[in-house]
Amino acid sequence: MPSSNASHSISSPQNPHFRRWIHLLDSRGIKKFHQFIVSGEKVVRETLDSLATFPLELVFPKSQPPSFSPPTHVKQYALGKSLFAQLDVFGTHFPLVVCQTPSLPLIDLRESPQGLEVLCPLSDPSNVGALIRSCLAFGIHKVILLQEASLPFHPKAVRASSGAILSQPLFQGPSLDGVIQQSDSKSLVTLDMEGQPLETFTWPKNLRLLIGQEGPGLPGPLPGRSLAISMGESANSLNAVVAASIALYGYRLQHPLSPKEGLDKKEPDKLRL
Repeated sequence: MPSSNASHSISSPQNPHFRRWIHLLDSRGIKKFHQFIVSGEKVVRETLDSLATFPLELVFPKSQPPSFSPPTHVKQYALGKSLFAQLDVFGTHFPLVVCQTPSLPLIDLRESPQGLEVLCPLSDPSNVGALIRSCLAFGIHKVILLQEASLPFHPKAVRASSGAILSQPLFQGPSLDGVIQQSDSKSLVTLDMEGQPLETFTWPKNLRLLIGQEGPGLPGPLPGRSLAISMGESANSLNAVVAASIALYGYRLQHPLSPKEGLDKKEPDKLRL
């Protein structure tokens, strides 16, 4: 429904709205205000059209008002060029949307997995976003963010996910130590250079895949089985997201997406907020 709300003009960096938006560029501010910024034309349009998110505000430069009308509940703010540039950190030159962060359900790893669930301890927000994007593409049932993981609503994570954070079911998990305490050998598999070759592994239907951290990898000893991805002798390792994506593909070769799953993964989860 088109909006009839007039935009509010902001020209001072001391404006409380602008100061709040600046804080949303880092994880601390996102946690404090329970809001995050979406950028990029495709993702902004999808966010405003989605029933799975709650867009609150539309922010744009005074010189380039939007050519579209947001929903009526979305407040509009026109900023001076220099102020907008401070928020438009990726140089999209397109309106930004401020959204309410969803509440991530807590998960108990002592419960049996349903389908393939991915445990993410990645601390780089870009890697978190890229992993979530891969998980959505392969129809993964749950992405469980461990306490070591970067916030998935960090601007870099949102951008790297290409909007996947708006659709992929996300859950909050324990720390890596909690994974060790709560998991058993039947429900967990990890990626390790000394593990069983991925191409020889028979994937159970219900399983959790634990990704190693950037740099330190995984603590040990860990319950469960470990898998290795074959590489050329000149390569020491793979990027964590690349390795995870290869593993997800290996799982889907043995457990293809059903037509229903293929449809559902493209639709937002309307109960996440």
